[in-house]
Amino acid sequence: MKPRLFTSKKTYTFVRSSVVFPIIFLAFATEMPTLMAQSLGTFIATGSMATGRYGHSATLLKDGRVLIAGGFTDASGLFLGIPYSGEGRGVTATAELYDPATGEFTPTGNMTAARAYHTAMLLQDGRVLIASGTGMDRGPGNLASSELYDPSTGTFTAGDGSFTPTGSPQILLPNGKVLVAGGNDDPGPSDAAELYDPSTGTFVATGKMTVPRSHLTISVLLDGKALIAGGGTWTEFSFPGGGSPGLGYVCCLNSVELYDPDTGVFTAAGRMRTSRAGHTATVLQSGQVFIVGGSGGVAVDPATLGQLFLSGRFLGGAVALATAELYTPPQASVPTSWVQVISKNSGKCLDVTGGPSATDPGTPLLQWSCWGGSNQAFRFTSVEGGYQITAQNSGLQLDVTGGPEAVQDGIHVIQWPYWGGSNEIWQVQPVADGHYKIVALNSGKCLDVDGISLSDGAPVQQWSCWGGDNQSWQLVPIP
Repeated sequence: MKPRLFTSKKTYTFVRSSVVFPIIFLAFATEMPTLMAQSLGTFIATGSMATGRYGHSATLLKDGRVLIAGGFTDASGLFLGIPYSGEGRGVTATAELYDPATGEFTPTGNMTAARAYHTAMLLQDGRVLIASGTGMDRGPGNLASSELYDPSTGTFTAGDGSFTPTGSPQILLPNGKVLVAGGNDDPGPSDAAELYDPSTGTFVATGKMTVPRSHLTISVLLDGKALIAGGGTWTEFSFPGGGSPGLGYVCCLNSVELYDPDTGVFTAAGRMRTSRAGHTATVLQSGQVFIVGGSGGVAVDPATLGQLFLSGRFLGGAVALATAELYTPPQASVPTSWVQVISKNSGKCLDVTGGPSATDPGTPLLQWSCWGGSNQAFRFTSVEGGYQITAQNSGLQLDVTGGPEAVQDGIHVIQWPYWGGSNEIWQVQPVADGHYKIVALNSGKCLDVDGISLSDGAPVQQWSCWGGDNQSWQLVPIP
């Protein structure tokens, strides 16, 4: 297997041959609409960090929040627009917490040491182990120390022992194989991908990405596909007066693609709202992907690249991004007919309390033994951002009580006239064995049977997604 650089911990190599192919770095950003086409998944803006950063870590905590720690905070950490670990300043010890329920960031305690390109791992007891990385003097891999973050106190404490980096990050797919994709090959960004089989210790080639990328992120979605986002790539340009072409290494991409392990194929899947490299991407309990930070920059006309190269004026212009966005995977194809919505946990049906005659707005939903009444029949209709879910008995829609601001665990689901609020729009995400998570767009929380109950009459509510069978539903068409 060819070695491939996945992070910015090594120095870039400049390659020349009889045909000149200089590597030029520039910043390139493209803003996209708030919502992409539903078939490609959607990107929506969420809150912004207090501190722009790249080369940071992002760790999903047991309570559903995300710990953002360390990283570079200014453009001096960019080599010609691309993150790297050479001379410069701006390594930070600060940390922040992102709460998906509110879409807001709040500060937490500082690390005991400023770090970038470090590792972060959630431990079984809920604490986070932070280890290694690049420190203030920016020497490659110069930190051997570790520390622990305790979410209950919001503090970091120095850890015992020292650690050595274990190599490039790799992504474990549901089939047990490891996806290795992109990065810097000789002389630059690669579109190659390989699968490592731990049972045999061998690598085999798989499909190529649609675009060569370095400083990308790879996230495994609930349906087993992998989301590849952002990074840097190549562009070709000409020198003034002609001559051999040059290749420019462009930062940063806003394009994304999906890898299907069943077919081994990468397909283009829309664009982020902001171009990013050196960012992080974290799969939340809801199944959404939380994308934050990275380096980004301003658009530069590629026609000027040759002149800039000859004059020695490499392009900077990139900044440490504080912005964040949420990716919601493409919605599952659901039956267009009326369906029964059946809990995997209990085998009981989603039910409008009171039977077919219960047509009043505000009537709560519960689970009840399936018997075929119209108050147990629902239709999923595609709208921007997800689906509206209509009860046959009343013509009203499933609604999280309290409107779009109702984001807390335990809020009951009722039927209400549809008005387009995000508390009436639901994401439908396949999990396994023909079952789905049904996720409220306003909160990112799952449709949930209270108390993991098996009983008739158990209320239906929104609750933080945790993978329980009481949050897994089968959609059975009604003849």
